[in-house]
Amino acid sequence: MNFFDWIWKIISEYYPLFLKGIGNTMLIAIIGTVAGFGIGLLVAIIRTVPEGKNKVANFFMKIVKFVLVAYIEVFRGTPMMIQAAVIYYGIVRGRMDLTVAALIIVSINTGAYMAEIIRGGIISGVKTGNLPLCRFGCGDCVRPGMSLCACAGIGARVRACVGLCACAGIGAGIRACVRLRSTAGCCIGIRDSPLT
Repeated sequence: MNFFDWIWKIISEYYPLFLKGIGNTMLIAIIGTVAGFGIGLLVAIIRTVPEGKNKVANFFMKIVKFVLVAYIEVFRGTPMMIQAAVIYYGIVRGRMDLTVAALIIVSINTGAYMAEIIRGGIISGVKTGNLPLCRFGCGDCVRPGMSLCACAGIGARVRACVGLCACAGIGAGIRACVRLRSTAGCCIGIRDSPLT
């Protein structure tokens, strides 16, 4: 039996397992990435919320931000295989379905990376004064009362091209809106006025 006959024998015998593996990989990748984007968006918005006048709320926000920074540093600073081993064998001790455990691990890991990507876009937009670009790119996303707005772009002209719009409310009086369009780019804004 030569090499190609051996490969053909393996493929013909085990192709159902290969197809199942491809399906599981796609499921974990898609759901984990979408959930990670949601986690990252929420974490980035919370980390960029400016301090208010209430000292008690500021104290609790500092604690929350400290926990979020620790989450980001731990999950970005360790390999995903170590995270998987610690979560599956250490925390849940194998009592969870492998696919569910993989979804949780990929979502948490992706969320840490996405949080820094989105936060970097917010901070760079505010510091570089991309507010006019943001108003141009987002249109109905940017309204009077918006105190923080950023267009996350790569270079001067290229923007994220996804075709997605998501709005999330955090607490009372803060509205975060993310708008991604194929021609206009990405806008992330935090609104200080009450939700309407």
